[in-house]
Amino acid sequence: MRRMQAKGFTLIELMVTIVIVAILAAIAFPSFQNTLRSTRVSGASNEFSAALALARTEAIRSTRSAGICGANAAGTACVNSTQWPDGMLIWLNADVAAPDYDAADTLVRFVQGKKGLALSVPVSSATGNAQFRLLFDSRGRLADQPAAGRIATLKSEQCPSGQTLARNFAINAAGQANMTRVNCS
Repeated sequence: MRRMQAKGFTLIELMVTIVIVAILAAIAFPSFQNTLRSTRVSGASNEFSAALALARTEAIRSTRSAGICGANAAGTACVNSTQWPDGMLIWLNADVAAPDYDAADTLVRFVQGKKGLALSVPVSSATGNAQFRLLFDSRGRLADQPAAGRIATLKSEQCPSGQTLARNFAINAAGQANMTRVNCS
C-alpha cells in the first residue's frame, strides 16, 4: 500500500506568513499615502496650469475677456469660495461690465473638482471677497489684478510639515503663470 503525502501549508506557517505581510504593510502604508498625495498634487497642478493657459488663450483668440473661477458641483455658476472641491469654470465673457460668469457668457470648459486638495487665492480686487476668480483681457493680461499679479497655492489638505505637497502659481500682470514647488508648513 502506498502512502499519500499531504501537500500544503501548516497552520503555523500560514500564521507566520500573515504576520510578516502585516508588518510589511504597516511599514509601507505611510510611504504609500505620501506617494498618492504627491501624485494627486502633481496631476492637479498640471490640470490647473492647463486651465490657466486655456483661459488666457481663449481671451486672446476671441478678442474678448475670458475668466476662470471656482464652480459649484453642477458646473453652472461661480461660487464665493477660495477652494476647488467642486470644480472650475472657464468661460468667455460676453460683456466687460459684468466680469463674473452669467447666462450671456460662453462656457468653454468645466473641470471637475479634486477631493483632498485646497486651492487658495488672495482677495480679488474686483469682487472684494476671497473668491477663486481670474479674468484675462483680450491681450491675455490679468484684467482686474494688481500690477504685481496674483499667487495661487494648491496643496494637499493633509500636508505634513516639510514635505513638498504644495505648489505656488505666480500669475504676473501679463497673465503668465510660473509654478514652484514649496514645502508644507
